[in-house]
Amino acid sequence: MQEDVLSELKLELQCDEWDKIGFNKSSLLHGIIMQNIGSDYAEVLHKQNLRPYSQCIRYESGKNIWYIKTFNYTAYEGIILKLLREDFNKFRIEHNDVEVVIVKKEISVVSKKTLFEKFYSEDAKRIFTIEFKTPTSFKKDGRYFFWPEISNIYGSLMRKYDASSEESMMDYEDTFNQLVENTSIISYNLNTTNFSLEGVRIPSFMGNIVVRINGPQTMVNFARMLFEFGEYSGVGIKTAIGMGCLQITEGKVR
Repeated sequence: MQEDVLSELKLELQCDEWDKIGFNKSSLLHGIIMQNIGSDYAEVLHKQNLRPYSQCIRYESGKNIWYIKTFNYTAYEGIILKLLREDFNKFRIEHNDVEVVIVKKEISVVSKKTLFEKFYSEDAKRIFTIEFKTPTSFKKDGRYFFWPEISNIYGSLMRKYDASSEESMMDYEDTFNQLVENTSIISYNLNTTNFSLEGVRIPSFMGNIVVRINGPQTMVNFARMLFEFGEYSGVGIKTAIGMGCLQITEGKVR
């Protein structure tokens, strides 16, 4: 069995018709992924409730950057390696009849073991800034929750981590309860927005929160491990089609 890895494929996109490719195009980009990974693996992914990848489109420094991230080896092999092919250098979005050129590709891969090594070897700071780079939302009992409730954040990350591994690592209700009880939001800068998907507008939020974690150092390290995993998995709903992209910084961002 291959060692589990966390991977990020960063694609710079250029489109003559659109200067800026907004986040509401990310569901169309998801279709491009499915077209290029082969029907067999696409069907496997379609049947999974929690998918081992996330993707989003962001406009950074005047460039359209498409991030595709995976968090186990099977997804890395089935998605990232397929999109690294030299002949995957452009694609057409049929919905808008526009051609998009891939100007540049960058790939980074790390072993998931590095998260555990850092957990045991480095003490985390107790303050984290969590930036929600694309629209983020949670859903429970048929209702959308578009506020970064701590329990929703930890619950989502733990489920995604658990689903990404061969063996269950996150089935610890007591740990979840302790994390929630000992984590508090000490500042925030958020905006409400909507994510459009097939005619449905999903209420969501973007921006950042700063959290403080009390309790034993081991629990703080565990929270950092979850947050760092979240940079690959995303958080909340629809992360496979562009929602819930995270960036984590230890300490408060000024």
